[in-house]
Amino acid sequence: MKAKNGSTLTVLLAAGGMLVLPLAIYVGAYFALCQGTTANLHSGGTCRVYRSMWLALAFMPAALIESATTGGAVSPAWTESGS
Repeated sequence: MKAKNGSTLTVLLAAGGMLVLPLAIYVGAYFALCQGTTANLHSGGTCRVYRSMWLALAFMPAALIESATTGGAVSPAWTESGS
């Protein structure tokens, strides 16, 4: 049996989609889960505020990339939970 040319393209597109989809979800969550931004008094930049520490830590790489692309200091922060 001879393989069709379209099947190779389909496999490549599916593999590309499987690589891009998690990245797109991560970037979307970076902006969607942010509760707001505040001024960072220490660096003069901004903080993206999240509900918990694990979210802030999970989005640290995205904040570093945003800092590099915008030229301003961006860091994740979280609100205090409990008392």
